[in-house]
Amino acid sequence: MDTEKILLMKLKKINDDFEMNLVFFLFSEKNIMPSQYYKMSEGEKDLIRAMFIELMEKRNKDK
Repeated sequence: MDTEKILLMKLKKINDDFEMNLVFFLFSEKNIMPSQYYKMSEGEKDLIRAMFIELMEKRNKDK
């Protein structure tokens, strides 16, 4: 499989997968590495997920 196909598959996964969207957001906008997120307790992850949903809903509403 060529590099372009692999990249396109990964981009599709990011767009389709909530957790990948969240990790991408944390990395690109909050400078939090994926490994930092995955090492968090489930309670911390639940809180971050809830805040992420709230923020995305607010951003979509403001458009």
